[in-house]
Amino acid sequence: MLFCLLNDRLFPCPRTHALHVRKLAEGFIQRGFHFKEITADELQHLSSVDVVYISNHFSTEPLHRLVKVKLQARLMALLHNTRASPVLWSFHTTADWGALKTLRQRVLHLGEDLYPEAVQAEPVLSRFRSDFNVLALRYAAPFHPQLAPLFDLPKEYDFNFIGHGYQRELTRYCEQRYHCMIRNTPPNVSEALRVNSFRRSQINLVFHAPSNISKGIVVERFAEALSMGGIVFHDHPRISGEFPDHPSLFHVTTPGVIDQAFAAVMSRSEAERNAMRAASWQSWKQAGLSYFDQAGRILSALKFDI
Repeated sequence: MLFCLLNDRLFPCPRTHALHVRKLAEGFIQRGFHFKEITADELQHLSSVDVVYISNHFSTEPLHRLVKVKLQARLMALLHNTRASPVLWSFHTTADWGALKTLRQRVLHLGEDLYPEAVQAEPVLSRFRSDFNVLALRYAAPFHPQLAPLFDLPKEYDFNFIGHGYQRELTRYCEQRYHCMIRNTPPNVSEALRVNSFRRSQINLVFHAPSNISKGIVVERFAEALSMGGIVFHDHPRISGEFPDHPSLFHVTTPGVIDQAFAAVMSRSEAERNAMRAASWQSWKQAGLSYFDQAGRILSALKFDI
Protein backbone atom coordinates (compact mmCIF):
# COMPACT_ATOMS: atom_id res chain seq x y z
CA MET A 1 0.00 0.00 0.00
CA LEU A 2 1.22 3.46 -0.94
CA PHE A 3 0.41 6.91 0.39
CA CYS A 4 1.56 9.27 -2.35
CA LEU A 5 1.86 13.02 -2.68
CA LEU A 6 1.37 14.37 -6.20
CA ASN A 7 4.04 17.03 -6.54
CA ASP A 8 5.34 18.07 -9.93
CA ARG A 9 5.66 21.08 -12.22
CA LEU A 10 1.98 21.17 -13.24
CA PHE A 11 0.46 19.96 -9.97
CA PRO A 12 2.67 21.33 -7.19
CA CYS A 13 2.52 21.02 -3.44
CA PRO A 14 4.94 23.78 -2.49
CA ARG A 15 6.69 25.22 0.54
CA THR A 16 5.31 24.59 4.03
CA HIS A 17 2.32 22.64 2.74
CA ALA A 18 4.64 19.95 1.40
CA LEU A 19 6.33 19.82 4.82
CA HIS A 20 2.90 19.35 6.42
CA VAL A 21 1.95 16.51 4.05
CA ARG A 22 5.23 14.73 4.77
CA LYS A 23 4.35 14.85 8.47
CA LEU A 24 0.83 13.60 7.72
CA ALA A 25 2.46 10.76 5.79
CA GLU A 26 4.07 9.56 9.03
CA GLY A 27 0.60 8.58 10.23
CA PHE A 28 0.04 6.48 7.11
CA ILE A 29 3.47 4.86 7.45
CA GLN A 30 2.54 3.91 11.02
CA ARG A 31 -0.54 2.19 9.56
CA GLY A 32 1.40 0.11 7.06
CA PHE A 33 1.70 2.40 4.04
CA HIS A 34 4.83 3.34 2.14
CA PHE A 35 5.22 7.07 1.38
CA LYS A 36 6.32 8.30 -2.03
CA GLU A 37 6.19 11.65 -3.83
CA ILE A 38 5.11 11.11 -7.41
CA THR A 39 4.59 12.95 -10.69
CA ALA A 40 1.36 12.98 -12.66
CA ASP A 41 2.67 10.35 -15.07
CA GLU A 42 2.98 7.89 -12.19
CA LEU A 43 -0.71 8.03 -11.27
CA GLN A 44 -1.42 5.30 -13.83
CA HIS A 45 0.70 2.84 -11.86
CA LEU A 46 -1.20 3.16 -8.56
CA SER A 47 -3.55 0.43 -7.36
CA SER A 48 -6.88 0.30 -5.56
CA VAL A 49 -5.15 -0.04 -2.18
CA ASP A 50 -3.15 3.16 -2.70
CA VAL A 51 -4.01 6.71 -1.64
CA VAL A 52 -2.84 9.86 -3.44
CA TYR A 53 -2.90 13.32 -1.84
CA ILE A 54 -3.46 16.19 -4.30
CA SER A 55 -3.25 19.83 -3.25
CA ASN A 56 -5.27 22.69 -4.72
CA HIS A 57 -2.15 24.74 -5.44
CA PHE A 58 -2.47 24.15 -9.19
CA SER A 59 -5.49 26.46 -8.99
CA THR A 60 -4.03 29.10 -6.65
CA GLU A 61 -0.34 29.60 -7.45
CA PRO A 62 0.14 32.90 -9.35
CA LEU A 63 1.17 31.32 -12.67
CA HIS A 64 -0.87 28.13 -12.41
CA ARG A 65 -4.19 29.83 -11.75
CA LEU A 66 -3.99 31.54 -15.14
CA VAL A 67 -4.49 28.12 -16.74
CA LYS A 68 -6.32 26.35 -13.92
CA VAL A 69 -9.22 25.32 -16.19
CA LYS A 70 -6.87 23.40 -18.47
CA LEU A 71 -4.93 22.00 -15.53
CA GLN A 72 -8.09 20.69 -13.88
CA ALA A 73 -9.20 19.05 -17.13
CA ARG A 74 -5.80 17.35 -17.36
CA LEU A 75 -6.01 16.25 -13.73
CA MET A 76 -9.52 14.84 -14.14
CA ALA A 77 -8.38 12.76 -17.09
CA LEU A 78 -5.50 11.41 -15.01
CA LEU A 79 -7.74 10.60 -12.05
CA HIS A 80 -10.25 8.80 -14.25
CA ASN A 81 -7.40 6.50 -15.28
CA THR A 82 -6.00 5.74 -11.83
CA ARG A 83 -7.35 3.14 -9.43
CA ALA A 84 -6.02 4.92 -6.35
CA SER A 85 -8.23 6.81 -3.90
CA PRO A 86 -7.62 10.57 -4.19
CA VAL A 87 -7.49 12.82 -1.13
CA LEU A 88 -8.22 16.30 -2.48
CA TRP A 89 -7.09 19.25 -0.37
CA SER A 90 -9.18 22.48 -0.47
CA PHE A 91 -10.59 21.93 -3.95
CA HIS A 92 -13.15 24.72 -3.47
CA THR A 93 -10.67 26.89 -5.44
CA THR A 94 -10.93 24.73 -8.58
CA ALA A 95 -12.78 25.83 -11.71
CA ASP A 96 -15.27 23.01 -12.27
CA TRP A 97 -16.87 21.44 -9.20
CA GLY A 98 -19.18 19.33 -11.34
CA ALA A 99 -16.24 17.41 -12.78
CA LEU A 100 -15.25 16.33 -9.26
CA LYS A 101 -18.56 14.47 -8.94
CA THR A 102 -17.76 12.28 -11.95
CA LEU A 103 -14.85 10.47 -10.30
CA ARG A 104 -15.69 6.79 -9.98
CA GLN A 105 -13.31 5.66 -7.25
CA ARG A 106 -13.36 6.44 -3.55
CA VAL A 107 -12.63 10.18 -3.13
CA LEU A 108 -12.15 12.23 0.02
CA HIS A 109 -12.25 16.00 0.22
CA LEU A 110 -10.03 17.34 2.96
CA GLY A 111 -9.95 20.84 4.44
CA GLU A 112 -8.95 22.87 7.45
CA ASP A 113 -10.69 22.54 10.81
CA LEU A 114 -12.52 25.88 10.91
CA TYR A 115 -15.14 27.42 13.16
CA PRO A 116 -18.59 26.97 11.50
CA GLU A 117 -19.01 30.75 11.40
CA ALA A 118 -15.67 31.06 9.57
CA VAL A 119 -16.95 28.69 6.88
CA GLN A 120 -20.18 30.67 6.56
CA ALA A 121 -18.20 33.91 6.21
CA GLU A 122 -16.60 32.63 2.98
CA PRO A 123 -19.42 32.12 0.44
CA VAL A 124 -17.40 29.96 -1.98
CA LEU A 125 -16.10 27.70 0.78
CA SER A 126 -19.56 27.49 2.34
CA ARG A 127 -21.17 26.45 -0.95
CA PHE A 128 -18.47 23.87 -1.57
CA ARG A 129 -18.93 22.31 1.86
CA SER A 130 -22.67 22.21 1.23
CA ASP A 131 -22.10 20.31 -2.02
CA PHE A 132 -19.29 18.02 -0.83
CA ASN A 133 -18.64 16.13 2.38
CA VAL A 134 -15.35 17.63 3.57
CA LEU A 135 -13.36 16.01 6.36
CA ALA A 136 -11.84 18.66 8.63
CA LEU A 137 -8.22 17.77 9.31
CA ARG A 138 -6.80 18.70 12.70
CA TYR A 139 -3.18 19.76 12.51
CA ALA A 140 -1.25 17.26 14.58
CA ALA A 141 2.15 15.77 15.44
CA PRO A 142 3.88 12.95 13.52
CA PHE A 143 4.74 10.75 16.51
CA HIS A 144 2.84 7.53 17.23
CA PRO A 145 0.66 8.10 20.33
CA GLN A 146 1.18 4.60 21.74
CA LEU A 147 4.85 4.19 20.89
CA ALA A 148 6.44 7.61 21.35
CA PRO A 149 7.95 7.93 24.84
CA LEU A 150 8.20 11.17 26.80
CA PHE A 151 11.87 12.12 26.54
CA ASP A 152 13.45 14.95 28.50
CA LEU A 153 16.49 16.94 27.38
CA PRO A 154 18.54 19.42 29.42
CA LYS A 155 16.96 22.84 29.14
CA GLU A 156 19.10 25.40 27.30
CA TYR A 157 16.45 28.05 26.64
CA ASP A 158 13.63 29.77 28.48
CA PHE A 159 11.45 29.96 25.33
CA ASN A 160 11.42 28.61 21.78
CA PHE A 161 9.57 29.77 18.70
CA ILE A 162 10.51 28.77 15.14
CA GLY A 163 8.11 29.60 12.34
CA HIS A 164 6.33 32.46 10.61
CA GLY A 165 6.69 35.72 12.50
CA TYR A 166 3.43 35.71 14.41
CA GLN A 167 3.16 37.98 17.48
CA ARG A 168 6.48 39.66 16.72
CA GLU A 169 6.06 42.10 19.59
CA LEU A 170 5.82 39.24 22.08
CA THR A 171 8.65 37.18 20.58
CA ARG A 172 10.84 40.28 20.42
CA TYR A 173 10.10 40.98 24.09
CA CYS A 174 11.05 37.42 25.02
CA GLU A 175 14.29 37.68 23.07
CA GLN A 176 15.23 40.88 24.88
CA ARG A 177 14.33 39.72 28.37
CA TYR A 178 14.98 35.96 28.33
CA HIS A 179 17.33 33.37 26.84
CA CYS A 180 15.44 32.18 23.78
CA MET A 181 15.56 30.19 20.56
CA ILE A 182 13.50 32.49 18.31
CA ARG A 183 13.77 32.05 14.53
CA ASN A 184 11.26 33.57 12.13
CA THR A 185 10.82 31.93 8.73
CA PRO A 186 11.50 32.31 5.87
CA PRO A 187 14.32 31.48 5.37
CA ASN A 188 13.89 27.84 6.28
CA VAL A 189 15.35 26.52 9.50
CA SER A 190 16.85 23.06 9.99
CA GLU A 191 14.07 20.65 10.94
CA ALA A 192 16.41 18.98 13.43
CA LEU A 193 17.02 22.32 15.12
CA ARG A 194 13.31 23.15 15.12
CA VAL A 195 12.10 19.83 16.53
CA ASN A 196 14.74 19.55 19.23
CA SER A 197 14.21 23.16 20.32
CA PHE A 198 10.88 22.10 21.86
CA ARG A 199 12.53 19.74 24.35
CA ARG A 200 15.48 22.07 24.95
CA SER A 201 13.21 24.90 26.16
CA GLN A 202 11.40 25.46 29.44
CA ILE A 203 8.44 27.02 27.61
CA ASN A 204 7.12 26.51 24.08
CA LEU A 205 5.59 29.60 22.49
CA VAL A 206 2.64 28.74 20.24
CA PHE A 207 1.49 31.84 18.38
CA HIS A 208 -0.90 32.31 15.47
CA ALA A 209 -1.75 34.72 12.69
CA PRO A 210 -4.83 36.89 13.43
CA SER A 211 -6.70 35.07 10.65
CA ASN A 212 -5.93 31.70 12.28
CA ILE A 213 -7.39 32.92 15.55
CA SER A 214 -10.54 34.35 13.96
CA LYS A 215 -11.09 31.20 11.85
CA GLY A 216 -10.33 28.74 14.65
CA ILE A 217 -7.22 27.22 13.05
CA VAL A 218 -4.76 25.79 15.59
CA VAL A 219 -1.30 25.35 14.08
CA GLU A 220 0.78 22.16 14.06
CA ARG A 221 3.17 23.75 16.53
CA PHE A 222 0.62 23.26 19.31
CA ALA A 223 0.26 19.50 18.83
CA GLU A 224 4.02 19.16 18.39
CA ALA A 225 4.65 20.98 21.66
CA LEU A 226 2.17 18.76 23.53
CA SER A 227 3.61 15.60 21.98
CA MET A 228 7.05 16.48 23.34
CA GLY A 229 5.80 17.34 26.80
CA GLY A 230 5.85 21.09 26.35
CA ILE A 231 4.66 23.72 28.80
CA VAL A 232 2.86 25.99 26.35
CA PHE A 233 2.28 29.74 26.27
CA HIS A 234 -0.25 30.40 23.50
CA ASP A 235 -2.53 33.11 22.09
CA HIS A 236 -5.53 31.09 20.85
CA PRO A 237 -8.94 31.11 22.61
CA ARG A 238 -9.82 27.78 20.95
CA ILE A 239 -6.99 26.08 22.83
CA SER A 240 -8.29 27.52 26.09
CA GLY A 241 -11.80 26.36 25.24
CA GLU A 242 -10.78 22.80 24.34
CA PHE A 243 -8.36 22.40 27.25
CA PRO A 244 -9.97 24.37 30.11
CA ASP A 245 -7.92 24.84 33.28
CA HIS A 246 -5.07 22.76 31.89
CA PRO A 247 -2.07 22.91 34.25
CA SER A 248 0.56 23.36 31.53
CA LEU A 249 -1.24 25.64 29.04
CA PHE A 250 -1.20 29.41 29.53
CA HIS A 251 -3.05 31.98 27.43
CA VAL A 252 -0.74 34.99 27.06
CA THR A 253 -1.46 38.23 25.24
CA THR A 254 0.92 40.83 26.72
CA PRO A 255 4.52 40.99 27.95
CA GLY A 256 3.25 41.42 31.51
CA VAL A 257 1.21 38.22 31.34
CA ILE A 258 4.24 36.37 29.94
CA ASP A 259 6.36 37.58 32.86
CA GLN A 260 3.74 36.51 35.41
CA ALA A 261 3.20 33.09 33.83
CA PHE A 262 6.92 32.44 33.45
CA ALA A 263 7.57 33.37 37.09
CA ALA A 264 4.75 31.05 38.19
CA VAL A 265 6.12 28.13 36.17
CA MET A 266 9.73 28.59 37.27
CA SER A 267 8.74 28.97 40.93
CA ARG A 268 7.70 25.33 40.90
CA SER A 269 10.09 22.49 41.58
CA GLU A 270 11.62 20.49 38.76
CA ALA A 271 9.42 17.53 39.75
CA GLU A 272 6.31 19.73 39.50
CA ARG A 273 7.35 21.02 36.08
CA ASN A 274 7.94 17.44 34.95
CA ALA A 275 4.40 16.61 36.09
CA MET A 276 3.14 19.52 33.98
CA ARG A 277 5.02 18.16 30.97
CA ALA A 278 3.54 14.71 31.52
CA ALA A 279 0.07 16.30 31.61
CA SER A 280 0.72 17.88 28.18
CA TRP A 281 1.87 14.57 26.77
CA GLN A 282 -1.17 12.72 28.10
CA SER A 283 -3.51 15.39 26.73
CA TRP A 284 -1.89 15.08 23.31
CA LYS A 285 -2.55 11.34 23.22
CA GLN A 286 -6.13 11.66 24.48
CA ALA A 287 -7.04 14.47 22.08
CA GLY A 288 -6.14 12.51 18.95
CA LEU A 289 -3.64 15.16 17.87
CA SER A 290 -1.32 12.69 16.15
CA TYR A 291 -1.15 12.03 12.44
CA PHE A 292 -1.61 8.35 13.28
CA ASP A 293 -5.09 9.32 14.49
CA GLN A 294 -5.73 11.71 11.58
CA ALA A 295 -4.65 9.07 9.04
CA GLY A 296 -7.10 6.70 10.71
CA ARG A 297 -9.92 9.23 10.24
CA ILE A 298 -8.99 9.63 6.56
CA LEU A 299 -8.85 5.89 5.91
CA SER A 300 -12.15 5.39 7.72
CA ALA A 301 -13.79 8.08 5.57
CA LEU A 302 -12.40 6.33 2.47
CA LYS A 303 -13.84 3.06 3.85
CA PHE A 304 -10.47 1.30 3.95
CA ASP A 305 -10.66 -1.86 6.04
CA ILE A 306 -7.49 -1.22 8.04
